[in-house]
Amino acid sequence: MRFSIKSLFFPVLMMLNLFAFSGSGKIDFVECSVDLQEDGKCVIGYTVRYRVISGELHGFYFGGQDKLHITAFSDKSYAVDAAGNSYDLDISLVSGDKYDIILADGQGVSSGYVTYIFWFESDMSEAGYIDTTTSTEGQKLVVFNWAPTIWDYDGNNMEHYSMEILFPFYPDFTTNVRETVYAQNLVLTEKWMNSAYKIDYQIHESGRLMMLVYKEKPGPNYSLSVQIYLPEEWFSPRDFAEQDSFVEDIYSEDYNDDYDYRSIIQGSPVLFIGLAILLLILFALYIIFKGKALNKAKDTAENIGWENLDWTPPKVELSTFQVPGKVCENLDFLEIAFYMEIPIKRIFSSILTAFEQQKYLQVFNMDPLQVKILDTPKSFESVYEKMFFEAIADDEYFSQEELQAIMNKAIANIREKAWDADVDATKAYYQDLMSRYQEKLGRDGASERVNVSEKDEIYDEWFNYYYFHHHYFNFNLFDRDPIIYEHSFPINDDHVVYKDIHSDIIPDLNVCHAACHDACHSACHSACHSACHSACHSACHSACVSGGSH
Repeated sequence: MRFSIKSLFFPVLMMLNLFAFSGSGKIDFVECSVDLQEDGKCVIGYTVRYRVISGELHGFYFGGQDKLHITAFSDKSYAVDAAGNSYDLDISLVSGDKYDIILADGQGVSSGYVTYIFWFESDMSEAGYIDTTTSTEGQKLVVFNWAPTIWDYDGNNMEHYSMEILFPFYPDFTTNVRETVYAQNLVLTEKWMNSAYKIDYQIHESGRLMMLVYKEKPGPNYSLSVQIYLPEEWFSPRDFAEQDSFVEDIYSEDYNDDYDYRSIIQGSPVLFIGLAILLLILFALYIIFKGKALNKAKDTAENIGWENLDWTPPKVELSTFQVPGKVCENLDFLEIAFYMEIPIKRIFSSILTAFEQQKYLQVFNMDPLQVKILDTPKSFESVYEKMFFEAIADDEYFSQEELQAIMNKAIANIREKAWDADVDATKAYYQDLMSRYQEKLGRDGASERVNVSEKDEIYDEWFNYYYFHHHYFNFNLFDRDPIIYEHSFPINDDHVVYKDIHSDIIPDLNVCHAACHDACHSACHSACHSACHSACHSACHSACVSGGSH
């Protein structure tokens, strides 16, 4: 295949399309809430209001958590526009600790403002932001030294940046809160905090003590750092590393509250766009001198390399409202596999090989995975198998949207069926059910049984239960490896986890949200993300800040 100069302009056209359909915005304000729990774990919430400046605003990039690991985003995170319209959010991992937070289903807002409200679970102690120390007077204290995310040039005209810290302490006083906190030395702050911020204390509606930290007009790249000292008895014993002595004031008393020592070089959007264009030119020149690489890319241009995207499928998160001993007995074959935490790729490979064994379909190519339907069952055992067939019926390929829809459907149905079930009891129930079926296969005819993996007994038993218990499968001897296509399904095993997070900082919502959000964009949007964002935006935009509205 000869190199065509037209291919050179494909990235350029893709970049222009991305600019054409994206919007930009400026932040009106950011409000962070921290539910600090006695074991050092926490729930962190953000309320970020963006005002639309141009185009159609979809979302922004969120990062800069440093050592703080996000374990799960709330499945009830949402956004509201100036007209009162409510939107679900799609949150997907871009790279490292940087997430893309956008309005779900490709929605956008072209005027007014959009307020994004999202929260997630994490662990301050594990990240090292909570530690133990001893004052010069010998008092045992817990030090909390942390800063919420830094925002880039999107925060140029930010009205305020505030933080609420909800302590694991229920005081017996309800009036003169600030005066009482000072008089009893319940919360000790560094001197620089008193000069940099407005600070107040209140009793939260939950009855817990809450600290409010407020910074007016912080500007871009501002770090709302706090370093406070709390009574050790507020926290439960844990392996907080003991420090040698009380940490003295580590900042200069002439601390400039309009400039943060961790600021990075500020730049304008024009500068970033210019750098992006420069990088694009360099990228194009690289393509010219690497003709073979370009030809290979052109061969797969229709898919735009979606198999290499950082696609983050959801993971089943079961409810905390479980009734001890209660078993959910009405899960179907594939829901059992999800519930037993069998890897997603392995589940899809099992479905594919089972139908191939029964001559319903034929696999023509493994990379990329290409499948042709030979026959269709008169009826389907489950909605997931029907969706699976429909995914390849149109073009013989699986798209990430189609596979994502199957997973989301399964997860939503499991949560609806098993929302109050005892997880361990339910797993034990299905483990016993499959084991008994294995014994039955041995009695009825050992030759039927498929020995898949001695190391993964749960999968081995599940697949035999699935295949030989199927009403439209002819129970002929299985002559292939059911996990042969496991690595052909282009799924990233990393997860953006969504779950029902409970915390005193979470607002009371009167909006019904879906049980599980899509954790990826459309194939086209994600492809542009991969090709343009990674090549240009990430190269010139610091990975330790949030912003970059689009």
